[in-house]
Order: sequence, then structure tokens, then C-alpha cells
Amino acid sequence: MLLPCMGVVSAFTTTGRELEHWLRGKNALCDYLVDHTVEAVEEYAKGKVWSRVIWDVTAVGWLLNDENRLMLHRLVPTLVPGYDHRYSQDPSRPLCRMVYHVNRDALFSDLVSHIAAPAGA
Repeated sequence: MLLPCMGVVSAFTTTGRELEHWLRGKNALCDYLVDHTVEAVEEYAKGKVWSRVIWDVTAVGWLLNDENRLMLHRLVPTLVPGYDHRYSQDPSRPLCRMVYHVNRDALFSDLVSHIAAPAGA
């Protein structure tokens, strides 16, 4: 599986207002995530408008991606990393699944439904 960062995973962003709306007050974990994220971003954003990519959630989202609900992918030959910081392609290499689109709203809704659910639900 290949999850390209820029242009694919980078589309999975959130904002402080969105975190506050969907997570604040749901449980201790949600409050911690909101506090930690907003505090960390405010430190470098210094009062400017911001959004933040949630990189690691996309890997878990891939595992939950039944029927391409959260992400779209295609089979491509595995890429060969080069010393020049680029990838080369060789059509004879084994195939892997490469994500080319993250359904941002579906993935965020799925995240919220899992971490904001009441204990024991």
C-alpha cells in the first residue's frame, strides 16, 4: 500500500473550530486531542488562520476502507526509490495499491464516530 503524502494524504486536514465542534466534551481522549492539537498549532501559527493535516489517521483509514468508502486506490507497479530523491518506474515490478484520493469528509466522520463514541458503545 502506498499513501502519497503531498496531494493525497495532505487533503486530510482539520481546523481548531472543527475539532472543538466534533470532539470537545465527548470524553477525556477527545478533550486531550483537541487541547494538544490546538496548543501545538497555535504555537507556530501565532494567531493566523490554520488547518492541520492528520497524517497518521489515513493509514488506519486504509485498513477500514471497505468498498472504497474512505479512499480510492489503483494497482501500480511498486516504485523504486532513487538516490536523487525521485522514484523510477518499472512495469515489471510487483503491484501495490496506491491511494489517489482521500474522501476527507467520510474519513473524518469515521474518525469522530470511533473516538467520540460513549464508553462501552
